Amino acid sequence: MEGQGHFNWTQGHEYIGHFRAGQMDGKGEFKHVTGKAPLKGNFKRNQFQREKCFVNPLDDEKKVEKTEKRLLKEVLISKDNLEIQQRMQVFKVHTDDEWVTAVLST
Repeated sequence: MEGQGHFNWTQGHEYIGHFRAGQMDGKGEFKHVTGKAPLKGNFKRNQFQREKCFVNPLDDEKKVEKTEKRLLKEVLISKDNLEIQQRMQVFKVHTDDEWVTAVLST
């Protein structure tokens, strides 16, 4: 399916919006069978764009929160690793042992 469309799941979920390559992709609205608040906004490859990340619109709120926490943790770890790599370049060290020695001597 391409372009604007409408899809109903056999379980009762409904999506009205843009499709690309057969997937929810672009502006749309997903209505959950349980009646929870519809998800309106941007979708990318069947994932709904929340404030911090993309989530599966079929997931319950607990799973969405868990996904957001996991992704935030991964981002923070990546950021910390980048800072460590940059500092290692400044101190001109190449191994963890050299890094520890450089940090302890400052």
